[in-house]
Amino acid sequence: MTTAIGTQGIVVCDGESGMRRLSITNNNGGTTFLPEGRYLVELVYGFEDEETGTVRHGRLLREEDIQVARKVGTCEYDSEYWRKRVEGPDAKPHDRDHLRRVLEAEKNFDPSYVYFHVWSSNPNWFPGETE
Repeated sequence: MTTAIGTQGIVVCDGESGMRRLSITNNNGGTTFLPEGRYLVELVYGFEDEETGTVRHGRLLREEDIQVARKVGTCEYDSEYWRKRVEGPDAKPHDRDHLRRVLEAEKNFDPSYVYFHVWSSNPNWFPGETE
């Protein structure tokens, strides 16, 4: 990893449809992409992946960015939805397992924790920049 842990910088995000994506793990345990924008991030982890290239994990530093992530990362189908489904007449065998996963994901939901790929052909990570 060429950028040190603890480095702050701007991640440019094209939104869900672009190559330059910024992701979080949502409250159901799935992946949610943040909307288009410029996000101030502090690096907490990084590695090189043979298939996908440079991967970075970080923390959003601005409260307004965290609130955006919380909004897009809170799914309509929460644990109450799955609890009712498990107890309902149309319950499927896998619903109980899914409810367990959603309960665990809700407990661990942290909208400030983000991850992204670094692209040399379409730069998205600007270490040292804060605006």
